[in-house]
Amino acid sequence: GRGRGPVVPEAVVQLALQVCVEHINSMEHKDIEDQAVTHHLSGDEWSVLLQHFYNATASLKSCQFACGADVVSQADATLAKISECYPQFNIDGSSNIWIIKPGALSRGRGVICKDQLEDILKLVSCNASRWVVQKYIGVCLCV
Repeated sequence: GRGRGPVVPEAVVQLALQVCVEHINSMEHKDIEDQAVTHHLSGDEWSVLLQHFYNATASLKSCQFACGADVVSQADATLAKISECYPQFNIDGSSNIWIIKPGALSRGRGVICKDQLEDILKLVSCNASRWVVQKYIGVCLCV
């Protein structure tokens, strides 16, 4: 049978929800208007959150979340709010493809596609040239 996937503890889900709410507050400019109390995560908290994120996205089909129904309901509401505030929410995800183009070339010369931030940073940092990096949108709306 299939092995059990990584378990994301409720405390980590709560931490992720906190980051999402702070992001919503930023998009709604509540952080500027001082309407929202923000708690910036420590380096250790970010490390824990990112480690669980990478583990979960690496095995989405078998990942398990150790949360109660109230946390699931809070997550659903938070994701719905992000979707309202952020038009590209539905094209974001763990499988994004990024187009990297040299700034000084034309006609598609030197265009590269990558899907990992580490690979993109390595590519653009080892070369003194300027680069344009943009998200690839597979199904776009042309008006």
